[in-house]
Amino acid sequence: VVEYLLISTNSLNLICFTTVSTKIPDLPSWVPDWESTGNWNTVRLEALVETPQKFQGRKVDASISTDEKTLTAHGFCIDRIDHLGRLHTFHRENIIETLQTFHAWRTLVIDVKGNEREDQAAFLRSTCCDNDLDISYYLGALASLSHRLLSSQLIDERLKACMVEYLQQTEQEEREVYESLIGIFVGASMVNRSLFITKGGGIGTAANAVEIGDKICVIFGCARLVVLRAKGAAYIMVGDAYIDGIGVMEAERGLEEGKYVVEKFDIR
Repeated sequence: VVEYLLISTNSLNLICFTTVSTKIPDLPSWVPDWESTGNWNTVRLEALVETPQKFQGRKVDASISTDEKTLTAHGFCIDRIDHLGRLHTFHRENIIETLQTFHAWRTLVIDVKGNEREDQAAFLRSTCCDNDLDISYYLGALASLSHRLLSSQLIDERLKACMVEYLQQTEQEEREVYESLIGIFVGASMVNRSLFITKGGGIGTAANAVEIGDKICVIFGCARLVVLRAKGAAYIMVGDAYIDGIGVMEAERGLEEGKYVVEKFDIR
């Protein structure tokens, strides 16, 4: 399937769909494990496959070995993972777990980056896949929800200020509906993801199998950033990644400016 799509679409978007498989040990890391996809991932796959070429950056420059075990692709590394938050496994009924993970991730950002508004904005955009949300309102709703459900969770001054403003702007009935929806939305956005902070200070999220030291890379012909892990002389594909403020097109402009160097990746 990967080879067919590579030839027919001139795209490597399919590798964004992969995660490290524990069920099929001999499966190359760049090949999706179709047994663990699910309906949500099927929608995501269709969107990736249909992404127009103009949004994919440079054209694909890749080949598959005759034994079909190695994908050789070209691209460049833009950063490495330096700090890692806990994995979030989403359960719609367990909003408390979502809130606990949210606060753990936010604490990591504060400890490493600080509690300035821009750092908090980058963190929030990462947790909600860069959706256009009012940061103060969003934080206020989560603070209010945490205040009600997590009695042991300390609300810092920034969160408290957002919560006070949020409570002043909303009615009780409105809050109950919005907070219920925002809890589910945040949990779904964070599902099977881990928050990371890169060596260069970038904030983002990536597939649940990421580790400190993994590379965040652009692969030519792929519409999203990917995570690669060195393994001997080759790499394994860990999954896709989001870094706030840096997409494939922004990274490729950095390549043109000489910030990065093109290299070959043998992915097995």
